[in-house]
Amino acid sequence: MQWPELIEGRLVRRYKRFLADVELLNGSKITAVVANTGSLLSCVTPGRPVWLRDDASPTRKYRYTWVMIKPGRSLVSVDTAVPNRVVYESAKRQRIPELAGFNEYRREVPYGKNSRADLCCRVHETDMLRRVWVEVKSTTLVRDRIAAFPDAVTERQHLANATFAVQDMRELAYDGQFSAAINFFDAWGYFDDATNLDVLRRIRRALKPGGRFLLDFTNRDHTMRHFKPRSWVRRSDGVIVNYARRLDCATGRLQLHHLFIAPETGAAHEMEIDHALPSSDEFVRLFERAGFTEARLVSSPDGGELTMDSPRLAVIGLVG
Repeated sequence: MQWPELIEGRLVRRYKRFLADVELLNGSKITAVVANTGSLLSCVTPGRPVWLRDDASPTRKYRYTWVMIKPGRSLVSVDTAVPNRVVYESAKRQRIPELAGFNEYRREVPYGKNSRADLCCRVHETDMLRRVWVEVKSTTLVRDRIAAFPDAVTERQHLANATFAVQDMRELAYDGQFSAAINFFDAWGYFDDATNLDVLRRIRRALKPGGRFLLDFTNRDHTMRHFKPRSWVRRSDGVIVNYARRLDCATGRLQLHHLFIAPETGAAHEMEIDHALPSSDEFVRLFERAGFTEARLVSSPDGGELTMDSPRLAVIGLVG
């Protein structure tokens, strides 16, 4: 990214969270906006070199924005919008190996309710699987030359000590380390019967005594009652999805063919899915074979009574 011409000075103080007094090299003092709600613990030492951006907007009360500081030997970005631009432009230029190989890079992409992802990397607008959602963090706290986040106690402080792991569910090798496990929206059952059962056993072994496993899945009884070999929907983003379904009653597997069509460009993308679709009784037996001491069935996501009119079910496996 190209920086505008920056103005150098020395930090006098940061106050009221969003303001900072700076002494410029010519000796004059100005007040700059601090576009950062964090504590900036390692970035507020008076006398440190800072750089400001001249926004020169007639609608702003304060003309300058604090952009960077040099608390030690390295420059630190204070403006929280800068890291997002750096990551976006670096990803587009294939400079970040973990985000390389995608065709499209979009910023501030809405998802869920009132949420936005800083960056979405995707192969195609209709491909919902081959995409990466990225949250960019502006790190200003430095400990032994290592950037750290967050720089103050937050409501999500408990996540600071969390360990995140990405694994193939067929290779889970935990032993009594978790109190609960959750698997949502048919994210199980894509392997053969023996492997699917082994995955359940691995999840069972990962749970502590008294632990619970919740598996959210399509209710086969509802699917059979309302089975449609073909249907289509228009998603909220305008993409048209055509579904072709085939239920193999002999194997209990559901085969899905998805055809995604972008109405503006006519571009199309296809996806095939084949996964097990056990009945409610079969789920109970599977959980028993996997070693769970009890398996309860409820309607998902409301947790009410499971009936043939429940589109989804939840199996709650208990560990004795």
